[in-house]
Amino acid sequence: MKTLNFKFKDVTERDMDMLFLEEIVSSRVFADIFLSKIGIENANVVEAEISKTSIELGESDMTVVFSVGTRKHALLIEDKIDAIAMPRQCERYFERGNLGKANGEYDNFDVFIIAPEKYLSQNTEAAEYPNKVTYEECLEYFASQNDHRSAFRFQQITQAIEKQKHGYQVVENKAVTEFWDKYITYIEQNYPELWLVSKRGIKGINARWPQYNTVMDNMIIYHKSEVGYVDMTISGVADKIVQLEQALSDIAFDLSEFGMALVKTGKAAAIRIRVPELDFTKPFENYFKDIPVCIDAIMKLTNVAKEISKHESIVKLTEKQKVMRKK
Repeated sequence: MKTLNFKFKDVTERDMDMLFLEEIVSSRVFADIFLSKIGIENANVVEAEISKTSIELGESDMTVVFSVGTRKHALLIEDKIDAIAMPRQCERYFERGNLGKANGEYDNFDVFIIAPEKYLSQNTEAAEYPNKVTYEECLEYFASQNDHRSAFRFQQITQAIEKQKHGYQVVENKAVTEFWDKYITYIEQNYPELWLVSKRGIKGINARWPQYNTVMDNMIIYHKSEVGYVDMTISGVADKIVQLEQALSDIAFDLSEFGMALVKTGKAAAIRIRVPELDFTKPFENYFKDIPVCIDAIMKLTNVAKEISKHESIVKLTEKQKVMRKK
C-alpha cells in the first residue's frame, strides 16, 4: 500500500456510509466481504441508496440491491462508529426489509451491521444483527491495494476506529449500574452454574439485556428484561422454524408443556419464555419475587440447549458446526 499522510478533522458515520457504499458498488472484491457471509456468489449491484427512509419504520443507513441470476437480493446495512443503538433498531431493519420485499423491490434480503470490532464486542444491541462486518476487515482490503485512493481510505477507516476507541464514552446511569452489579452478584451467589457473559462496569440507560452462553455456540440466551422475555436465540434458522418445531416434537419435547414458544426473531428463531418485566432503573430489591422466576426460565433454556446438543438431527438443522463450549 502507498504511504501518504492524510489528516481528517473528524470522521462521521455519514462519511463512512459514503465510503462503504462507493466501494461496494465499485469493487466486486469488496462487495464479497459482505456477500461471502451469506453464501452469495456472482452477484452484480443494480441499485444503491444512502439513508433509505420509511416514515413509519425509520432509516436504513445503506441499501444495496444485487442481481443474483434472475432474482434480486438486498443488503440493508447499519453503520456504527460509536453511537448508541436506538430502541428496536435491528428489528426495524427487518421490518423495512420485509416492506421492500412486499413492494417488489427485491426478492429477499439480509440485514448487516458494520462497525469497529470493539463496538461489536461491547454493545449488547449489536448481537441482535445476524450478519456483521468489522471496520478492521475493510482495513485489510484497503491495505492490500496499491493506489493513492486506497491509502486515503485506509487512513479514514483507521481514524474512525480510533474515534470509537477514544471518542465515545458510555453516559452512566447510576441506577442501572447499581442494578447490574446486584443482578450479577445474585447470579454468582445463587446460580454459579449459569454462564453469564455480561460483566460489571459502568452502564448506560440502554443496558438492559443480560446475556448467557450455552453449550451450543449458536444458541445464546438473552434476558430481555424490559419486555418480559427470556429468549434462547438460535441463529440462522428463521426459515426452518416449522422443521425445528417438528424436530423437537420428534424427541418428545413439547414446548407448550414447559411454558415455552418458538418464535421468529429476524433471521433467527428463539425459544421464548415469558417472565415478569424488570426496570433496571428501579431498585433491585423491588424484584425479589420476580428475579427467581426470570432465572428459572434461564435455567430451563440452558437445559434445553443441553438436550438439543444430544440430538444430531436438531444440531444439523441449525446449520452450524456441532462445536460445544466447555465451561
